[in-house]
Amino acid sequence: MREVNEMMLGLEAIAINPEDFIECIGSRNAEPCVINVRPMFDNERIRMQSYPEETPILFKVEKITGALDFLNSLAAIAKEVSSVQPHIDRLLEINMALYPEVQDAIAKINKRVNEQTLIKTNLETQISAISEKLAPFEEEISRLRAEVTQKHPFTLDNYESTHTEYVKLKKQRDDLQSKFYEINSRINDFNSFLNTLNRSLSKLNEVKRIKEAA
Repeated sequence: MREVNEMMLGLEAIAINPEDFIECIGSRNAEPCVINVRPMFDNERIRMQSYPEETPILFKVEKITGALDFLNSLAAIAKEVSSVQPHIDRLLEINMALYPEVQDAIAKINKRVNEQTLIKTNLETQISAISEKLAPFEEEISRLRAEVTQKHPFTLDNYESTHTEYVKLKKQRDDLQSKFYEINSRINDFNSFLNTLNRSLSKLNEVKRIKEAA
């Protein structure tokens, strides 16, 4: 019973204010927060810093819907210990209260994916246009390298010193490609968030079905 009580206290705290709970367990030297949970891994801290808007709802959803995995075990205990049943009922209530938040979060992140995808497409167009302008220079570099001899050495540094337009275009493309990789990484992260939220939504749909059938 102590473990069940601790779990419910933790879930209640997360449901009310996930930001405070994240701040508490995010500290490397944090004291136990309501319930004793593991500290954040470094990759989770990075996610929290990179996605401050999305992290609270993701944390909240993962923890609260994750507790549904213990539902069958709790139901088995409730057959022997009647005081567990109110905790089961409250667990279902907390999860169902989360339903609109999950739907809203999915809609918001989908919107961000669409926005980032438009930026990515625009970057691809710009990179392609600059690559076309760079093509003659790159063909010339390939030819000069193939024709290299002791009497006619070739170094890229020497080439760039006399071809400022090539240097300018190459820097523009490098900068755009760096932005492209950053945007692509964010899209991948957002899609990962959506996978998490959709898995949780499936659990909530099952809870909804159970409550409607009761």
